[in-house]
Parts: sequence; C-alpha cells; structure tokens
Amino acid sequence: MGKKSAIVKTILIGILLAVLIALAIVVILRQSQKNNAVEFSAPSNAQVIDAPDKDLHLYLWLDNGVPYYSIVYNNEEIVNASQMGIDTTIGNFSSDFQQIEMLSSNFNDTVWSPLVGEKSEIQDKYNEKVFSLIQSDNKSLSVEVRAYNTGIAFRYILPDTSVYGDYTITDEQTRFSLTTNGVALCHENGQQQIAKKHKIKNLPKETNIHPPLTAEFDSGTALTLTVSKLDNYAYPLLNKNSRGLLKPIEQEVKVTENGPAASPYWTFVIGDSLADLPENKDIILNLNDEPDEEQYRFSQWVKPGKALMLGLFDETTESMKLYVDTAKKCGLDYLILDFG
Repeated sequence: MGKKSAIVKTILIGILLAVLIALAIVVILRQSQKNNAVEFSAPSNAQVIDAPDKDLHLYLWLDNGVPYYSIVYNNEEIVNASQMGIDTTIGNFSSDFQQIEMLSSNFNDTVWSPLVGEKSEIQDKYNEKVFSLIQSDNKSLSVEVRAYNTGIAFRYILPDTSVYGDYTITDEQTRFSLTTNGVALCHENGQQQIAKKHKIKNLPKETNIHPPLTAEFDSGTALTLTVSKLDNYAYPLLNKNSRGLLKPIEQEVKVTENGPAASPYWTFVIGDSLADLPENKDIILNLNDEPDEEQYRFSQWVKPGKALMLGLFDETTESMKLYVDTAKKCGLDYLILDFG
C-alpha cells in the first residue's frame, strides 16, 4: 500500500511540475511577444490624451487634411492609424481640415451609486479633452475624447443646428484599424447567437458585424469595441471596406433642434487580458447617463431582483404557466416576456 502511495505521489508531483513549466512557458512567450512588439512613434503634430494612471493613450492628428487617431497601450499600438469624421448634407467633416485646436481639458474623479447592478458604487475617473477640427472655410467638427484606466472613448459633437439649421448625417468615416496580430470574436448579422472567432486580418467581408466586437492580440492585451450613450441615434453596424478596415455601415441620421447633439461614444474597453474586460466594463456605465431619479423616482418603485427570461419555445398559455411555475420554484423575482 505504501509503495502504491509513493507511486501516486510521484505521478502527481510530475503532473504539477509539468503544469508549472507549461505556465512558465506561456508567460515567457507572452512577455517575448510584448518585448518584440514594434514601439509606437507618434506623429510630430499629434495631440494626445492619457489615462490617469495607466500607460494608455489616444493620439489625434491631421494627415493631408484628414483626421486620424491611434490607441497605444503599454507602448503597443493596438489600434493603428484610423480615419475619423462624418459626412453631412451641410458639408463633409472628414477632410480639408487645417488645424486641431484643443477647446478644453478636464479631470474627473467621482463616485456614484447605480440603481441596480453588480456594484453599490462605481468610480468615474478619467481625463477628458475636447478638440476642434477646423476646415479651410472655418467650419469645424468637435471631438470629445475620454481616457480611463480601463479604456478609451470618443464621440463627435455635432454641428450646431442654430447655425446650420436641420441637416442629415449621410455617412460616418470613422475607421477601426485593429492591429492584425490576433483574433476577434464578433456577432455576424445579428447579436443573439454565439460569437464567431476569426483572425483579425481575416474578418469576413460583406457581413454586418454587430457591436460589441472583442479582440485578443498576440501580446495578451485584449479590447472590446462597442458604443455607449446611444440616444436618438442610429444603432451602428460594422463591416469591412475594400481596404480591409472596419467601418460603420452607411446610415442616415436626422439632426434637428431636438437633437441629437452628439454621436454615441465609440468605446474601447481595454485590459491586459480577456479576463480583465468584465471588470473594466464600468467605463460603459460611466459614459451613459445616470438614472434620472428626479424625473422617474426609480427608487420608489424599482425593486432589484433575479429574472427568468423567455426562451425559444412556443408562446402558449401552457408554456407561460410552466415559466411562472419554474420562476417560483427557483425563487426568482421576475419573468421577462420578450416577444421582440
């Protein structure tokens, strides 16, 4: 019996050593990939905004009158030079820019309490800059950029209707040139499905990609591209253009005195690994408005609780009874009847 125990012990020690060696090799390879990454060199005329406490930056510059941005994390360019701008019926705000002027710079570090959710308090800490891109005829487009420790976001402050009257956004020229040394998970032609995995350089063409899109690079760094504060605006879909770059598909947005005043935030949730992204997602909550307690009095009638959501079954009286009974049996508070 003692001999068998010794053999088992030896085998277990061998397995443990093999696992430790494998983990060490993974760490060494990841570090090697980070060390071998091409260091980013910003254009000499670039404006920059930095995260408060992380090595995370967005650069913004003009090249032959066209605005570009890139995102750098730990000295790795994870979003390569990508075009910015919008086209409208009052003119195209995507080229013919002569200069970039910084309109404002702000630091915020506050804590707020969500009505429901995983956390009772959320820190909202970021640096913010607003830039004016000025064209040769003095028309301008403002870009608001926020840098968090957990990601980057930017949006366009739309031209004022009190100056130009009502108009239509006919196309958005924003591009997303993700570094191609990695893989991406994306929802193709719909969200309610399992995300498909592709090499970034082989993302499908002629396919509508529904945000969020998550990418993992060879260095281990990961990001999720999505939108925040989507209000009174077309839901953006992405596809791959002829140059292989991700861009929003062409959708018209009417701009009137009743809004919208700005586009949604293009939001990049960023972490050292895929495992960091769920924790870093607070950037999305921070970019959206807090619940309007004064108007809706949510705290007086909203009771947080667990819910059972309707599945892909026949919506009959009998199936509804089954759902109600199941929710009660499991101690759930709500039943969501989603017939959308």
